[in-house]
Amino acid sequence: MVSPTVALGIELPKEVEEFINLIFWGYNPITEALPVFQDEQLMRLMMPIIFIAGKNDIMVDAVTAAQRLGKLIPNAEGHLLTLATVMGYEENASDILPPLPPQAALH
Repeated sequence: MVSPTVALGIELPKEVEEFINLIFWGYNPITEALPVFQDEQLMRLMMPIIFIAGKNDIMVDAVTAAQRLGKLIPNAEGHLLTLATVMGYEENASDILPPLPPQAALH
């Protein structure tokens, strides 16, 4: 397994490297098509929804998905990351996770 320190080009504590390796050891990537939910199914969701995806994701069209959620679920929060990497975020997570006012649902 490649050392996360080498992959990121930064110095990580040994415990962090061991934790990341443990995550990768149990990682089972999705290899089949992702399910697409019908509009009616999405509109029935009553719980808080937060959508966080990479703007340039190669598995899904995240921009279209965020726009669709914003149209169907007005109180959903959406965040499209532009600088995210698999193992770390260039964007500050605290800028993403606090609740947004309903009128700022998706951007």
